[in-house]
Amino acid sequence: MKNATTILGLAVLLFASHSACAEWNFVIGGTYVSGLNDVVDVLEENLEDRGFSVDTLVIPIGVSFQGYNEMPSGLAFGFTFGPAVAAFGDIDYFDLPVGVDGRYFFQTSGDSRPYVAAGIRYHIAGGDDIDGSDIGPYGAVGMEFRREGDTGWGVELAYDGAEIDIENPRRSDGIESVKPGNVMLSVFLVF
Repeated sequence: MKNATTILGLAVLLFASHSACAEWNFVIGGTYVSGLNDVVDVLEENLEDRGFSVDTLVIPIGVSFQGYNEMPSGLAFGFTFGPAVAAFGDIDYFDLPVGVDGRYFFQTSGDSRPYVAAGIRYHIAGGDDIDGSDIGPYGAVGMEFRREGDTGWGVELAYDGAEIDIENPRRSDGIESVKPGNVMLSVFLVF
């Protein structure tokens, strides 16, 4: 939790220093999260080793909310909550990634605006056998469309290198680190 507080503190400092000459934009969308299946696999194996028959519903789609403060130069600083995901059934698992990033828009006006982003993420995760989380790198490429008006939409392909630690008795150290985000594909609305 200390890592999450540090990230949120960085976000407040970044936004406070840039908000006077910049424009706020907000993003809400759905994200396919490839790493969720890896997390569920380890948790299911743990239960099977304990003699349980496991049947878990996994829908690797999460919901996220982002905000970014864009300057006239195309440089922007942002925060992220999500994509929030959960798995239910014989196992219980939830995850809410939080992060800060910088992004650069190659075109500052126009209908289509490609960008790159880089930052850090931390996963607030809990549930069966979850032992902790570590901060990791984040990178993305994306495109916003129909940005001449107040609202638009976009797509983003991202990598989240933050890890969670899962208790795993099959390993010599008893812990397995898994990237719950890993590769992600998002479709979103921006306003």
